[in-house]
Amino acid sequence: MLFNCIEFNIKVNKKAIISYKLLSFSYNIPMVENAYAKLNLTLEITGSLQEGYHEIISIFQKIKLSDRINIEKAFMDEVTFNKQVYSRVTTVHIARDLFRETSSILEPVAISVKKSIPVGSGLGGGSSDSKATLTLLNNFFGNPLSCDKLLELGTLIGSDVPFFFNGSTALVSGRGEVIEPITNLKKCFVLLVFPDFHSPTKIAYDLFDRFGSFSSGAKAKEMALLLSKNYSIDDLNGVLYNDFEVIFKQNDKQYKRLFDNTQHVSGVKFHLTGSGSSIFSLFESREKAEKVSYKLQKAGYRNFIAETV
Repeated sequence: MLFNCIEFNIKVNKKAIISYKLLSFSYNIPMVENAYAKLNLTLEITGSLQEGYHEIISIFQKIKLSDRINIEKAFMDEVTFNKQVYSRVTTVHIARDLFRETSSILEPVAISVKKSIPVGSGLGGGSSDSKATLTLLNNFFGNPLSCDKLLELGTLIGSDVPFFFNGSTALVSGRGEVIEPITNLKKCFVLLVFPDFHSPTKIAYDLFDRFGSFSSGAKAKEMALLLSKNYSIDDLNGVLYNDFEVIFKQNDKQYKRLFDNTQHVSGVKFHLTGSGSSIFSLFESREKAEKVSYKLQKAGYRNFIAETV
């Protein structure tokens, strides 16, 4: 909290001047937090739930691609993005409103979001943004809510949100709300390819419901076991798995073209993260990732190299 002492004078008559000091306060110290993206190293759909939801088992990994959230005091509420978003009510709006409802703190704030994580990319940008917003608001107003309460609010916003309150690598199950930290992935470099189309989660699940079959969770368990041992990044690339990727390759022409073309251009196999649309491959060194990145850039594929967190 920032305290300001404001001094002003009132002239009573020609000889007397009364001096007043007004002690005011504000939370006018801007705060910033990075909202990191995540990869699904594995993603298996293990069952269906009520209201169209599904059970999953997945291994999540944070990476150093992030949105940047800034909060400061304002005369009126404001949420701004540096890029176009597809909804007037975003996860940032929802996080702000849930924080207010729970904390009873109603002071207006300006929240600005510098987006670097592409919208609809399967990288968890919206979920990560909401976690960062909850954390920043809590810090900004002197931590009125406990960590457990913030996590509870995050769960109300989205299935992926609880992961972002935890460590770097985790086994995630249920609807995404059950988090089990596991051995962290060793440092490596992630080459992400961003196609020029999006993959709405609901449409992806609708496609799975039509053409897919439930998995056992064996791929996630295999990956978790591998991470606890001595392994190479080539070993890791060999066990990456995503149920949506299987369905998309069989039933979606633009995805089939994306996987075929990127592998043909680069000589490297790519994998889907989340429900798409981003695809990725892992490398032991930035130099190797940069060589493949250059080939893809020349072929017109927008891409980005990120380290694991």
